[in-house]
This record gives sequence, structure tokens and C-alpha cells, in this order.
Amino acid sequence: MKSVDELFLYFCKPFLGEMINCFYRTYKKLRCRCVARHSYGFGVHSPYMYHFTRYVVYEHNPFYVYETIEALRASLRRRADKVSVGADGVGKTNPKERRLKDIARTDLLPVKYAQLLFRVVRFCRCKTLLELGTSLGVTTAYLASAAKTGKCLTIECEPEVASVALENLKTLRLENVELLQGNVDDKLPEVLAELDALDFVFINVGCKADDVWRYFELCAGKARSGSVIVVADIYGTKEMEKVWKKIREYGRVTSTIDLGRLGMAFFNTDLHRKNYRMCL
Repeated sequence: MKSVDELFLYFCKPFLGEMINCFYRTYKKLRCRCVARHSYGFGVHSPYMYHFTRYVVYEHNPFYVYETIEALRASLRRRADKVSVGADGVGKTNPKERRLKDIARTDLLPVKYAQLLFRVVRFCRCKTLLELGTSLGVTTAYLASAAKTGKCLTIECEPEVASVALENLKTLRLENVELLQGNVDDKLPEVLAELDALDFVFINVGCKADDVWRYFELCAGKARSGSVIVVADIYGTKEMEKVWKKIREYGRVTSTIDLGRLGMAFFNTDLHRKNYRMCL
């Protein structure tokens, strides 16, 4: 027979843990805004990074693909049909059903960050792109639209979510996307073995911080001068914050941009090692 205290912890621990993480993310978001001293190019002395800051990070002119992709996002937010997903985020155990509109509202990368990735790929003229965590394919659509003459590889672990994403990409007529369904641990080594180099990587998987670091190291092995690796939710947990610090100190990474929600690591050998803090 469990005591009252044991029952309280059993039922409330998941809720309290999520509440603590929510407060932590909010605190880090506010803190990032306070220390973002390189916003709009202030204090950025590198010509390349200054140009990147002013004309990529803070470019507000709408591009031709924005309206079409955001119309898709809006339609997903109205869909009440459900898909089965794994409760642990990797599609292995404890499957549960979620409405597509709930996934579109809570899991998709916010508009301003998704459009930023489009501008990054376009500015850097990336040809070989890799995304870990397709979700419903909205961010994938931005990446693929920015590299029409290149190839965008994306991995999604949830079968039913991947099916919806594939349907969305076909609707947008994006033929330069190859969607691989399966666990990232299994698919990523296979993908990297077939590639000579990667120009752009977006790591957006809701898994343990140690796994994110391992994925980063694997992808960094295929990076060349000019490559960019973007990591989502760098302040999502204390463990992810430690991973972001390790990425900044990684040997081949030169400059990094800390946007609070996203972290960008540049492998440009012409840049000096420096971490820029900005608020989008």
C-alpha cells in the first residue's frame, strides 16, 4: 500500500516536471532578450557576420514562398483528425493519439524562425540539406524551397506523422525532398555514409540532450567550410544548455549565433571564433 506522499509524487511528478521546465524556458527566453547585445549588428565587427545579421537574420521582406507555406500551416491548424505517435517521442513505446491541429500549434517551428532558416539556406547557397525531425513538413518545405536545385533529406520517426508530411510536401510540389521514415539512430548513419558533405543541417528532435550532441558530432564530420548546423531548443532544458556550450567550443566551429530558440554553428574557416547573442 502506497503512502499519501508516494501517491502525490506518482501522479504530480510529471506535471510538476513540465511546469518547472516551462518556467525555466520562460526565464531563459527573458534572459536571452536582456543579454542579446549583438541584435541588428551592434558590436559585430566581422564583415561577413555583419552582412549575415543585417540581411539574413533581420531581413523582413516577404519572399515568394512564405504565403503558400503559411497557408498550409493554417490548414493544418484546422485539422481535427488524429495520428498515432509515441509518447516517448521516438515512436517506440506507449503510442497515443494526437490531433493534427494540436501538433501544428505546439510542435511546429514558429513562423519567424522557419522563415529565417529559408533565408539562411538561400544566402549560403546550400545544395545538400539534412533535417532531423520532419514533423508535419512545414519547416521542411521552407528548407526545400530555398534550395530548389539542391536536395533536402529529412528523417521522421513517427510513421503516421511522416505520412502526413509526405502528403503536404506533394501538395506543395516539392520534388527535391527525400523523406526517410525511421528512428534517427538507425537512419542517420546510413544517410551520412552516402553523402560526401553537408551544407546545412537542422537538428529538431525532441529527445535527450546526449542524443542531440551525438547527432551534432556525426553531422559535423560531414561539414565543410561554409556549412551551417542549426540546433533547436538550445535552452529547452539545463542539459540542452550544456550541449549548446559544447557546440560553441567544438573544434571546427568558428562563429555561432545564439537566438534563444535556435543556435547556429558556422564552419566557415574565414571567421574568428566568437559567439553572437541576438534576439529575433
